[in-house]
Amino acid sequence: MQSTTIRAAITEEEEEEEEELEELVELEEELEELEEELKELEEEEFDEESEEVEEELEEFFKFEEFEELEELKEVEIEEEKLKKSK
Repeated sequence: MQSTTIRAAITEEEEEEEEELEELVELEEELEELEEELKELEEEEFDEESEEVEEELEEFFKFEEFEELEELKEVEIEEEKLKKSK
């Protein structure tokens, strides 16, 4: 009788440990999924920030090009004035 009680207690404890292990496995899987989601979100955020920086750079270079064109026009006007004055 006593050995039956001991076996039952051991079996119950083993079942509890098995349930705990299953819960741990589920938690690990959930953690992996969350880590993957976080990685994807970080990549999306990085992509968005990269796009913003790229757009800002494009605007900057457009402005720079515009300024260079303005300077070039001024130089051409000065050259024309010099040609006319000769």
